[in-house]
Amino acid sequence: MNEKSNEDLIEHLEKNTGVLTPDLKEAFMAVDRGDFVENDHRVEAYEDYPLPIGYGQTISQPTIVAFTLSLLQPKGGERVLDVGCGSGWTTVLLGYLVGAGGEVVGIDIINEFVELTRNRASSYHEKAPNVAVFHASEEDVIYSDGFDKILVNAAFERHDDIPNKMKESLRENGIMVAPIGNDLIVFSKINAEFKEVDRFTGMVSYVPYIKNS
Repeated sequence: MNEKSNEDLIEHLEKNTGVLTPDLKEAFMAVDRGDFVENDHRVEAYEDYPLPIGYGQTISQPTIVAFTLSLLQPKGGERVLDVGCGSGWTTVLLGYLVGAGGEVVGIDIINEFVELTRNRASSYHEKAPNVAVFHASEEDVIYSDGFDKILVNAAFERHDDIPNKMKESLRENGIMVAPIGNDLIVFSKINAEFKEVDRFTGMVSYVPYIKNS
Protein backbone atom coordinates (compact mmCIF):
# COMPACT_ATOMS: atom_id res chain seq x y z
CA MET A 1 0.00 0.00 0.00
CA ASN A 2 1.41 3.40 -0.99
CA GLU A 3 1.09 5.80 1.91
CA LYS A 4 -1.34 8.57 1.02
CA SER A 5 -1.71 12.14 2.28
CA ASN A 6 -4.60 14.31 3.37
CA GLU A 7 -4.36 16.02 -0.03
CA ASP A 8 -4.85 12.63 -1.72
CA LEU A 9 -7.97 12.05 0.38
CA ILE A 10 -9.43 15.44 -0.52
CA GLU A 11 -8.71 14.85 -4.21
CA HIS A 12 -10.52 11.51 -3.93
CA LEU A 13 -13.52 13.16 -2.25
CA GLU A 14 -13.67 15.86 -4.92
CA LYS A 15 -13.65 13.29 -7.71
CA ASN A 16 -16.00 10.77 -6.16
CA THR A 17 -18.61 12.56 -4.07
CA GLY A 18 -19.73 15.68 -5.93
CA VAL A 19 -20.60 17.26 -2.56
CA LEU A 20 -17.34 18.94 -1.59
CA THR A 21 -18.27 22.63 -1.50
CA PRO A 22 -15.47 25.18 -1.04
CA ASP A 23 -16.31 25.40 2.68
CA LEU A 24 -16.23 21.62 3.12
CA LYS A 25 -12.99 21.30 1.17
CA GLU A 26 -11.40 23.96 3.36
CA ALA A 27 -12.54 22.11 6.49
CA PHE A 28 -11.15 18.77 5.29
CA MET A 29 -7.87 20.49 4.44
CA ALA A 30 -7.68 22.12 7.88
CA VAL A 31 -8.72 19.10 9.97
CA ASP A 32 -6.45 16.18 9.10
CA ARG A 33 -8.06 12.73 9.51
CA GLY A 34 -4.65 11.33 10.38
CA ASP A 35 -4.78 13.19 13.69
CA PHE A 36 -7.92 11.28 14.72
CA VAL A 37 -6.98 7.64 14.08
CA GLU A 38 -5.04 5.20 16.23
CA ASN A 39 -1.30 4.95 15.57
CA ASP A 40 -1.71 1.37 14.36
CA HIS A 41 -3.94 2.62 11.54
CA ARG A 42 -2.15 5.87 10.70
CA VAL A 43 -0.95 4.50 7.36
CA GLU A 44 -4.63 3.94 6.43
CA ALA A 45 -5.89 7.34 7.62
CA TYR A 46 -6.41 8.70 4.11
CA GLU A 47 -8.13 5.66 2.67
CA ASP A 48 -11.86 5.84 2.05
CA TYR A 49 -13.12 3.34 4.60
CA PRO A 50 -13.95 3.30 8.31
CA LEU A 51 -11.24 2.40 10.81
CA PRO A 52 -11.47 0.92 14.31
CA ILE A 53 -10.88 3.34 17.17
CA GLY A 54 -11.43 0.92 20.05
CA TYR A 55 -14.39 -0.16 22.20
CA GLY A 56 -16.12 -1.64 19.16
CA GLN A 57 -16.43 1.79 17.51
CA THR A 58 -15.09 3.24 14.26
CA ILE A 59 -14.09 6.52 12.69
CA SER A 60 -16.47 6.92 9.76
CA GLN A 61 -15.67 6.53 6.08
CA PRO A 62 -14.60 9.93 4.66
CA THR A 63 -17.10 9.74 1.79
CA ILE A 64 -19.95 9.29 4.27
CA VAL A 65 -18.66 12.13 6.46
CA ALA A 66 -18.51 14.44 3.44
CA PHE A 67 -22.04 13.44 2.40
CA THR A 68 -23.57 13.83 5.86
CA LEU A 69 -21.94 17.23 6.33
CA SER A 70 -23.28 18.34 2.95
CA LEU A 71 -26.78 17.35 4.09
CA LEU A 72 -26.35 19.03 7.48
CA GLN A 73 -25.19 22.32 5.91
CA PRO A 74 -23.39 23.71 8.98
CA LYS A 75 -22.82 27.46 8.75
CA GLY A 76 -20.80 30.02 10.60
CA GLY A 77 -22.34 31.10 13.89
CA GLU A 78 -24.56 28.03 14.33
CA ARG A 79 -24.83 25.83 17.40
CA VAL A 80 -24.35 22.16 16.49
CA LEU A 81 -24.65 18.88 18.42
CA ASP A 82 -22.38 15.99 17.39
CA VAL A 83 -23.77 12.75 18.83
CA GLY A 84 -21.29 9.89 19.16
CA CYS A 85 -18.20 12.03 18.72
CA GLY A 86 -15.87 9.02 18.91
CA SER A 87 -12.31 10.06 18.17
CA GLY A 88 -13.39 13.64 17.48
CA TRP A 89 -12.93 14.06 13.73
CA THR A 90 -16.49 15.15 12.89
CA THR A 91 -16.65 17.28 16.05
CA VAL A 92 -13.60 19.29 15.06
CA LEU A 93 -14.69 19.49 11.42
CA LEU A 94 -17.97 20.98 12.62
CA GLY A 95 -16.09 23.33 14.95
CA TYR A 96 -14.11 24.61 11.99
CA LEU A 97 -17.24 25.04 9.86
CA VAL A 98 -19.22 27.03 12.45
CA GLY A 99 -16.20 29.18 13.31
CA ALA A 100 -15.54 31.47 16.23
CA GLY A 101 -19.11 32.74 16.24
CA GLY A 102 -20.62 29.26 16.54
CA GLU A 103 -20.46 26.42 19.00
CA VAL A 104 -20.19 22.64 18.75
CA VAL A 105 -21.18 20.27 21.53
CA GLY A 106 -19.76 16.77 21.13
CA ILE A 107 -21.16 13.91 23.21
CA ASP A 108 -20.32 10.25 23.66
CA ILE A 109 -21.35 7.41 25.96
CA ILE A 110 -17.76 6.14 26.26
CA ASN A 111 -15.68 8.05 28.82
CA GLU A 112 -12.42 7.44 27.00
CA PHE A 113 -13.79 9.05 23.84
CA VAL A 114 -14.95 12.10 25.78
CA GLU A 115 -11.41 12.64 27.06
CA LEU A 116 -9.88 11.81 23.68
CA THR A 117 -12.07 14.29 21.82
CA ARG A 118 -11.46 16.98 24.44
CA ASN A 119 -7.71 16.58 23.98
CA ARG A 120 -7.87 16.58 20.20
CA ALA A 121 -10.26 19.54 20.12
CA SER A 122 -7.85 21.39 22.40
CA SER A 123 -5.00 20.80 19.96
CA TYR A 124 -7.18 22.30 17.19
CA HIS A 125 -8.37 25.24 19.30
CA GLU A 126 -7.12 27.90 16.86
CA LYS A 127 -9.03 26.32 13.97
CA ALA A 128 -12.09 25.19 15.94
CA PRO A 129 -12.27 27.51 18.95
CA ASN A 130 -15.71 26.75 20.38
CA VAL A 131 -15.91 22.99 20.92
CA ALA A 132 -17.20 21.50 24.18
CA VAL A 133 -17.35 17.76 24.86
CA PHE A 134 -19.56 15.98 27.42
CA HIS A 135 -20.49 12.50 28.49
CA ALA A 136 -23.96 11.63 27.19
CA SER A 137 -25.27 11.35 30.75
CA GLU A 138 -24.88 15.12 31.28
CA GLU A 139 -28.25 15.81 29.67
CA ASP A 140 -29.07 18.93 31.71
CA VAL A 141 -25.97 20.65 30.38
CA ILE A 142 -26.17 19.26 26.85
CA TYR A 143 -29.81 20.15 26.19
CA SER A 144 -30.03 23.41 28.14
CA ASP A 145 -30.01 25.35 24.85
CA GLY A 146 -31.29 24.45 21.40
CA PHE A 147 -29.31 23.40 18.35
CA ASP A 148 -29.45 24.64 14.77
CA LYS A 149 -28.02 21.36 13.53
CA ILE A 150 -27.65 17.83 14.97
CA LEU A 151 -25.42 15.10 13.53
CA VAL A 152 -25.81 11.53 14.81
CA ASN A 153 -22.93 9.13 14.17
CA ALA A 154 -24.60 5.89 15.33
CA ALA A 155 -27.64 4.07 14.01
CA PHE A 156 -31.06 4.02 15.64
CA GLU A 157 -33.18 0.93 15.01
CA ARG A 158 -36.33 2.99 14.36
CA HIS A 159 -37.71 6.53 14.58
CA ASP A 160 -39.05 5.99 18.09
CA ASP A 161 -35.54 5.35 19.39
CA ILE A 162 -34.52 8.97 18.84
CA PRO A 163 -34.51 10.52 22.34
CA ASN A 164 -37.24 13.09 22.90
CA LYS A 165 -34.75 15.57 24.37
CA MET A 166 -32.72 15.37 21.19
CA LYS A 167 -35.74 16.01 18.99
CA GLU A 168 -37.01 18.81 21.22
CA SER A 169 -33.63 20.54 21.20
CA LEU A 170 -33.66 20.99 17.42
CA ARG A 171 -34.54 24.60 16.68
CA GLU A 172 -37.23 25.70 14.24
CA ASN A 173 -36.06 25.09 10.65
CA GLY A 174 -33.03 23.24 12.03
CA ILE A 175 -31.60 20.12 10.39
CA MET A 176 -30.79 16.76 11.93
CA VAL A 177 -29.00 14.00 10.01
CA ALA A 178 -29.20 10.53 11.55
CA PRO A 179 -29.02 6.90 10.41
CA ILE A 180 -31.94 4.59 11.06
CA GLY A 181 -30.86 1.07 10.25
CA ASN A 182 -28.98 1.36 6.96
CA ASP A 183 -30.91 4.43 5.82
CA LEU A 184 -29.58 7.96 6.22
CA ILE A 185 -32.41 10.31 7.20
CA VAL A 186 -32.66 14.09 7.11
CA PHE A 187 -35.07 15.59 9.66
CA SER A 188 -36.18 19.15 10.23
CA LYS A 189 -38.30 21.09 12.73
CA ILE A 190 -41.18 22.64 10.78
CA ASN A 191 -43.89 24.58 12.60
CA ALA A 192 -42.62 23.05 15.84
CA GLU A 193 -43.03 19.52 14.45
CA PHE A 194 -40.07 17.13 14.05
CA LYS A 195 -40.37 15.70 10.53
CA GLU A 196 -38.48 13.44 8.15
CA VAL A 197 -37.75 15.43 4.99
CA ASP A 198 -35.39 13.17 3.03
CA ARG A 199 -34.17 9.57 3.07
CA PHE A 200 -31.22 7.83 1.43
CA THR A 201 -32.02 4.12 1.51
CA GLY A 202 -29.42 1.46 2.21
CA MET A 203 -26.59 3.94 2.07
CA VAL A 204 -24.82 3.55 5.41
CA SER A 205 -23.63 1.00 7.95
CA TYR A 206 -23.09 2.64 11.34
CA VAL A 207 -22.41 1.09 14.71
CA PRO A 208 -25.62 0.91 16.82
CA TYR A 209 -26.66 3.86 18.94
CA ILE A 210 -26.02 3.10 22.61
CA LYS A 211 -28.71 4.38 24.93
CA ASN A 212 -27.63 6.33 27.97
CA SER A 213 -28.72 4.26 30.97
